[in-house]
Amino acid sequence: MKNVEINQKIMKHREKISQQAELKVCDIVLEIRDLALNAKSETNRLRAYDMLMKHLGGYVNELKIIENLPEDQLEAIYQMIIDKLGEI
Repeated sequence: MKNVEINQKIMKHREKISQQAELKVCDIVLEIRDLALNAKSETNRLRAYDMLMKHLGGYVNELKIIENLPEDQLEAIYQMIIDKLGEI
Protein backbone atom coordinates (compact mmCIF):
# COMPACT_ATOMS: atom_id res chain seq x y z
CA MET A 1 0.00 0.00 0.00
CA LYS A 2 2.75 2.41 0.93
CA ASN A 3 4.64 1.82 -2.35
CA VAL A 4 1.54 2.61 -4.41
CA GLU A 5 1.09 5.93 -2.60
CA ILE A 6 4.75 6.80 -3.02
CA ASN A 7 4.69 5.91 -6.72
CA GLN A 8 1.60 8.08 -7.23
CA LYS A 9 3.29 11.04 -5.52
CA ILE A 10 6.43 10.56 -7.60
CA MET A 11 4.41 10.42 -10.82
CA LYS A 12 2.49 13.55 -9.82
CA HIS A 13 5.73 15.46 -9.18
CA ARG A 14 7.28 14.22 -12.42
CA GLU A 15 4.25 15.45 -14.35
CA LYS A 16 4.42 18.86 -12.65
CA ILE A 17 8.14 19.21 -13.39
CA SER A 18 7.59 18.15 -16.99
CA GLN A 19 4.86 20.78 -17.47
CA GLN A 20 7.03 23.51 -16.00
CA ALA A 21 9.97 22.60 -18.25
CA GLU A 22 7.97 22.59 -21.50
CA LEU A 23 8.70 25.18 -24.10
CA LYS A 24 5.58 26.99 -25.02
CA VAL A 25 4.74 28.01 -28.62
CA CYS A 26 4.61 31.64 -27.51
CA ASP A 27 8.17 31.42 -26.17
CA ILE A 28 9.41 29.96 -29.45
CA VAL A 29 7.62 32.59 -31.54
CA LEU A 30 9.11 35.37 -29.43
CA GLU A 31 12.59 33.87 -29.85
CA ILE A 32 12.14 33.65 -33.62
CA ARG A 33 10.86 37.24 -33.63
CA ASP A 34 13.98 38.33 -31.78
CA LEU A 35 16.13 36.55 -34.36
CA ALA A 36 14.23 38.20 -37.20
CA LEU A 37 14.83 41.63 -35.73
CA ASN A 38 18.38 41.22 -34.44
CA ALA A 39 20.26 38.46 -36.30
CA LYS A 40 23.56 39.66 -37.71
CA SER A 41 23.25 37.45 -40.78
CA GLU A 42 20.73 38.52 -43.40
CA THR A 43 20.12 34.85 -44.19
CA ASN A 44 19.18 34.12 -40.58
CA ARG A 45 16.91 37.17 -40.44
CA LEU A 46 15.11 36.11 -43.62
CA ARG A 47 14.70 32.54 -42.36
CA ALA A 48 13.26 33.81 -39.09
CA TYR A 49 10.83 36.12 -40.93
CA ASP A 50 9.81 33.20 -43.14
CA MET A 51 9.11 31.02 -40.09
CA LEU A 52 7.03 33.78 -38.52
CA MET A 53 5.04 34.31 -41.71
CA LYS A 54 4.28 30.59 -41.95
CA HIS A 55 3.26 30.38 -38.30
CA LEU A 56 1.09 33.49 -38.42
CA GLY A 57 -0.62 32.55 -41.71
CA GLY A 58 1.02 35.33 -43.66
CA TYR A 59 1.26 33.19 -46.77
CA VAL A 60 -2.22 32.70 -48.14
CA ASN A 61 -2.91 31.16 -51.50
CA GLU A 62 -5.97 31.64 -53.66
CA LEU A 63 -7.37 28.20 -52.89
CA LYS A 64 -7.42 28.93 -49.15
CA ILE A 65 -9.26 32.19 -49.79
CA ILE A 66 -11.84 30.48 -51.99
CA GLU A 67 -12.35 27.64 -49.49
CA ASN A 68 -13.22 30.15 -46.77
CA LEU A 69 -15.72 32.23 -48.76
CA PRO A 70 -19.38 32.05 -47.80
CA GLU A 71 -21.65 30.17 -50.21
CA ASP A 72 -23.39 33.31 -51.50
CA GLN A 73 -20.07 34.95 -52.42
CA LEU A 74 -18.92 31.80 -54.18
CA GLU A 75 -22.15 31.78 -56.17
CA ALA A 76 -21.64 35.44 -57.15
CA ILE A 77 -18.07 34.76 -58.29
CA TYR A 78 -19.21 31.72 -60.22
CA GLN A 79 -21.86 33.78 -61.97
CA MET A 80 -19.33 36.50 -62.85
CA ILE A 81 -17.05 33.87 -64.42
CA ILE A 82 -19.92 32.41 -66.43
CA ASP A 83 -20.90 35.91 -67.62
CA LYS A 84 -17.32 36.71 -68.66
CA LEU A 85 -17.01 33.43 -70.54
CA GLY A 86 -20.25 34.23 -72.34
CA GLU A 87 -18.69 37.49 -73.59
CA ILE A 88 -15.79 35.69 -75.20
